[in-house]
Amino acid sequence: MRSFRLLALASLAAVTAASAAAAATSGTDTGPLAHASLARATLAPDPVPEPGPAYGLAAGARRALEVRRQAEFELWVFTSLLAEAQRQAAFAAWVGTASQQAGSPAPSYSASRHQPAPGGGGGGGGGGGDRFAQIRQCESGGNYSTNTGNGYYGAYQFSLSTWRSLGYSGLPSDAPPSVQDQAAQQLAARSGFGQWPVCGR
Repeated sequence: MRSFRLLALASLAAVTAASAAAAATSGTDTGPLAHASLARATLAPDPVPEPGPAYGLAAGARRALEVRRQAEFELWVFTSLLAEAQRQAAFAAWVGTASQQAGSPAPSYSASRHQPAPGGGGGGGGGGGDRFAQIRQCESGGNYSTNTGNGYYGAYQFSLSTWRSLGYSGLPSDAPPSVQDQAAQQLAARSGFGQWPVCGR
């Protein structure tokens, strides 16, 4: 800044000297005011052009671009929050379902839910007549809770597919004796004693 001022003063001195020389040559004394006016005209900065229509259009385009970017960012934030909320809701629903299944009581069996099959009695460990007692003794030694892991369960060694086809749920070995007797009577009435090819003869 100081160098600029020194340069301006040097230029002013040169202009003043040139003006004085011109006045001396022409015989006209312009005086200090004329010298100062000439110096001001020499040192005056160039005028700054005013912004035109093109500048206004460029500024408007930049503003529109900023607004668009802001809107896109806000949309991305909203979409991310929504996706996260949906994931949390799905996880909470899965946890609730798993907890409900883990804490649900074992299926209850009731002889009144099923009508006894024709030709047999219901209830009691020895119900069902001598033939069913023979099948029980042959299949499982008369043990209603037999579950050896071979895919057959209970006193009559029901498979799960047969047990469920009779309308029961859970494991046959978990059902009360009266329900197992009743299921055996239903199976014999539906398909005959051939369902126990060895013990039903």
